[in-house]
Amino acid sequence: MVVNMWKYDYKKGLKERLFNKLTVEIVEKHCLEYKSTLEIGCGTAQLSKLLRDRYPEGESFMVDSSISACNYVKDYFYDNHYSFNIQLCDIFLMKYNRKFDITMSSGFIEHFIGEQQKSLCDIHKKYSKKYIICVVPFADKKCIEFFKSAECKRRYGFQKPLNAMELRKCFEDDKWKEIHSEVYYERNPLLIGIYRRR
Repeated sequence: MVVNMWKYDYKKGLKERLFNKLTVEIVEKHCLEYKSTLEIGCGTAQLSKLLRDRYPEGESFMVDSSISACNYVKDYFYDNHYSFNIQLCDIFLMKYNRKFDITMSSGFIEHFIGEQQKSLCDIHKKYSKKYIICVVPFADKKCIEFFKSAECKRRYGFQKPLNAMELRKCFEDDKWKEIHSEVYYERNPLLIGIYRRR
């Protein structure tokens, strides 16, 4: 099992990112009748937190390979008296005996390319009953240059921004249809794709 031992103080200077709030607003417009969510490679679980704050009766499942991330998420959900399930494991080996109304990830699949990225997209599909939400850096010139920089690689590791067509190819097939795609700008441009089971 591969578990990420990288430590990060998530509580120190953590800001509620604008793109997460915008994503939740978009989700409310396009994803109807959902209760359960699974956030894959959750990190600080910003999407899970915001969706749960709006729908306290929901079910929040999260998975990450970082011990410090999982501990941060546990503290938040305990403090807000929410029931939750978080799994610390190698994402490629994660297992659940159920499906969820929404599977989602934010700032995750761009860290992988080729067969590994395809496997992550297949995991989203495998565990979703209705919707998939994916947020990635958008591949405009400025963003591409930023992610190629040595400073970015040192702080965040490998990342490859995607354009709308590349993200669509990751998820759309005979069982999944793109229902929304949008680019919005914060520190760097971000692309959100929403997919619904056909």
